[in-house]
Amino acid sequence: MLYIFSALYCELAPFVNAFTLESIGNGVYRSDRCIATVTGVGKVNAAYSVGRTFALFAPSSKDIVLNIGVAAGENEGQTYLVNAICDADTGHDYYPDMAINLGLPESPLTSVSKVVTSVDKNMLYDMEASSIYQTAIKHVSPDRILFVKTVSDSDGKDVTPDKVSCLMESQISVVSLLLNETQYVDTENNASKYYDVLHCSEYMRLELGQLYHFADTLGVNPDDILDDIISSYIDINNRKIGREVLDEFKRRLTKF
Repeated sequence: MLYIFSALYCELAPFVNAFTLESIGNGVYRSDRCIATVTGVGKVNAAYSVGRTFALFAPSSKDIVLNIGVAAGENEGQTYLVNAICDADTGHDYYPDMAINLGLPESPLTSVSKVVTSVDKNMLYDMEASSIYQTAIKHVSPDRILFVKTVSDSDGKDVTPDKVSCLMESQISVVSLLLNETQYVDTENNASKYYDVLHCSEYMRLELGQLYHFADTLGVNPDDILDDIISSYIDINNRKIGREVLDEFKRRLTKF
């Protein structure tokens, strides 16, 4: 299942129409593969709406969460994949794993409580992303949470619902890609053969599954890498050594 969260209906409307999502009330739209929610503007509204949606439709480990909408920034009309989120009120930083390649340029984003009237170069601004991440991370692993933002303005002026919907229509292909069933490969079963070998805890099992998915997105064979690492050990007889293997596996993947 793909979960889409947008602050305004005008951001969501192109996807509701393109993928024939049916309204079930309270700003929620759905099909057999997608649940889309209008969160409302601001961090409190976003946290409440994400929590409510997940309470009604509990996500699985293979589901994807997408926050898509407009943001303030310099390059009007440009779309970015967010690689870092800063909450302007708390100063806390969050880093989505971005394991799924959408072919978009990347940018950091700052979540604010008030509409910005000026922007810094190489920074995006919205009012919901940090709250959506903090809520979603309780239900979905970080490699399954994505933030896609299209720049609508730099000063909060002349942004109409029609303009927003027009900008979001260009991102129908992004949503289509995420809806593609090839993005929902069950990597957990492929990774399970290493659970006993590495003496995996539940957390290690989850992490190994995430790394397997990451390897798939890179187009590399995770078995080849893991088997090579394991062969360098005389005996993996406890969880501490298994942890070392996982850390080395992650290190090698990040070098591709």
